[in-house]
Amino acid sequence: MLINLDRGFYQVHVVTELEQQDVDYIVRARPTSGMKDRLSAGAETVADEYTMQRKRKPTASIDVTVFAVPHRTSEDEHVWFVTSLDVNSSTAKAYAAAFRRRWGIETSYRQLGDFLPRTSSND
Repeated sequence: MLINLDRGFYQVHVVTELEQQDVDYIVRARPTSGMKDRLSAGAETVADEYTMQRKRKPTASIDVTVFAVPHRTSEDEHVWFVTSLDVNSSTAKAYAAAFRRRWGIETSYRQLGDFLPRTSSND
């Protein structure tokens, strides 16, 4: 099973729990300077080992794979992810594309509520 999670779940304790449950995951990451340093000038993608750390108490750390792909609309930006999967340049693009497709599904479900009738009647 593969779970895709947005940036709200980019936390050491969440990733640790996923690892303990032996669940494959891709989590959209908030890029740190340590991540950005891995992206060489002009590089299109990056895939590397990375240690997520929580410095506030309770402190924690976990080793993950980090990867980045170019942002679709902003030329000089990248979209960052952490994962438990093996990643290289070609698979990074495929994983990012699959992750992007989930937004269309979530938007469809959210917009479904816009078409349902609303009432305040108790009957």
